[in-house]
Amino acid sequence: MANVIDRGPVHSLYVGCRDGGAFPNDDRQSVIDAVATSFDSFTVIDASGIFQGRDVATLVIKIATDDGATIEELARSLGHLLNQRAIGLETAGLYQSILMGERHSKPVGCFRQPVRNGKFANPRRPRPTLNIPGTASPYCGCTAR
Repeated sequence: MANVIDRGPVHSLYVGCRDGGAFPNDDRQSVIDAVATSFDSFTVIDASGIFQGRDVATLVIKIATDDGATIEELARSLGHLLNQRAIGLETAGLYQSILMGERHSKPVGCFRQPVRNGKFANPRRPRPTLNIPGTASPYCGCTAR
C-alpha cells in the first residue's frame, strides 16, 4: 500500500515511579526528554501497574522501530536515571525485565556514556561502558559497584 510507512515492531517500555506514588512532573519530563534524544516519534501513556503487590504509577512508552539495541540501551538509561532495579520491555507480545545490574555511586543522571547538558551526547551511537566493579566511567566519572 503506497500510503503506509512501516517503522517496525512496537516496543513498550514500562517505567515505574521511584516511590510508587504519582510521577513527579520533573521525573516525567526527564523520561520524556531521555526518550526524545533517541526517538523522534513515540507515545507516553500514564498507567497504574502492580509491582510485588503494590500499586505503582507507571509510564508506558510505545516506540515503533527496528532498532531493538537502542530500545534496550534506552531502557537501561531510564532505569539508571530513575534509580530503578529494572525496566519492563515488551516487544511483539513478549515481556522481559531489563535489569540494571550494577549500581553507580551517582545513579541519577548517569548514563555511563558521554553526556552534554544532562542529555546523551550521541544516543544513536552508544559508547562501550566499563562494568568492572570499582572502575570509574571515562564518560561521567561515576564508579561502578
